Amino acid sequence: MRLAFIRSAAAPYWIVGFVAAILHMALFSLDLAGAEGFFRADRASQRFHAMRNLIDCGHDYAAVVACLVKQGNIGDYGIHAAFYSLGGPLAVIIFQIFLSIAAAIGVTYIAWCAFRSKKLATASGLLYACLPQTLAFPHQLLSESISNPFVIFGTAGLLLAQPRRNWIWFLAGLAMGIAGLVRPALILLAPLGAILLMWIGRERKHVWKAFLFAISGIAPLVLWGMFMFLHVGKFGPGESTQDLGLNFSQSTAKVLLSEGVAPLDGRPPEWLHARLTIGEYLSYVRRYPRGFANLYLKNTLVMITDSGIGRLYVDLLGFGAEERIRMQDPVLGWRAQLTNHGPIAMLRQGWALAPGTILAGEKAACSVSAKKLSGFRFNSK
Repeated sequence: MRLAFIRSAAAPYWIVGFVAAILHMALFSLDLAGAEGFFRADRASQRFHAMRNLIDCGHDYAAVVACLVKQGNIGDYGIHAAFYSLGGPLAVIIFQIFLSIAAAIGVTYIAWCAFRSKKLATASGLLYACLPQTLAFPHQLLSESISNPFVIFGTAGLLLAQPRRNWIWFLAGLAMGIAGLVRPALILLAPLGAILLMWIGRERKHVWKAFLFAISGIAPLVLWGMFMFLHVGKFGPGESTQDLGLNFSQSTAKVLLSEGVAPLDGRPPEWLHARLTIGEYLSYVRRYPRGFANLYLKNTLVMITDSGIGRLYVDLLGFGAEERIRMQDPVLGWRAQLTNHGPIAMLRQGWALAPGTILAGEKAACSVSAKKLSGFRFNSK
């Protein structure tokens, strides 16, 4: 009787894990045929260059340290480099596939904790496993292939740790910390989770566990910042192709283009620094508040409505890869059209260059919106 109960309780996890494994095995056949899709990801060329530099240092400690200091945040390329040195792109992909399958199972557990329903837990895990990004990311050279699963591991670990010992709290926070090291924008997840824990339960034991979760969540990035401080005298993740100062400058350049201050060919003004400090960035925000509000509002709209379907048939399968390059043109591309002329102009330009992407993306976005709306109606009854 007990064995049957265990099997029944574990059924959602086996179902989700099996389906996710079958889907990734099918896509892995494409990886065996060639690595084009692996290198077709965003910033793949820069990340691969950083990986090769680190791998080429070999066992020379001084060379490794010099390479790390020069290239900045190790989380953006270090884990990929470790697996790439073992077996090339296929080793990285296999590692990321295991992370993705485990993340789908983690989503199933999170849904079970939220709804206490095996059907809803299974449906949630399958929905996550079948998302375009979930299917495509593990087969590409992307930081999200690592950071997204570890955020899920941290969340699931936080729920699993509630009635258990402190070491699970530590591991849950560490998972969040690894995600934050890979994507520094995620570093606040662990402290915010700790604040939520203290707000829910104010007993001393909850405060200690929340503190342990927060400290382990920020430890990886803090330790890396200390490493950089010891070698360059400046605490932080270091300068790389995705650091905060560079992102500030790129966002400001988009606003200056929409305000008519930057050259019409899409290049940033020569007087705009390649990297901006927080103070410099805020000064531009005060000067062009409407432009920045417009930029972030439309970026939010893109994040909400983007189905990610292009990750599958463009990045992995290679259909419309050249059209995608044209759509990313800084002057005529979809983001420039959205920022400067609005969503209607963006859709027109996208339809002219790659109608398949627009049609598939809008269909998927409408499907997701319809599911959310139906769920809202169901819960409101």
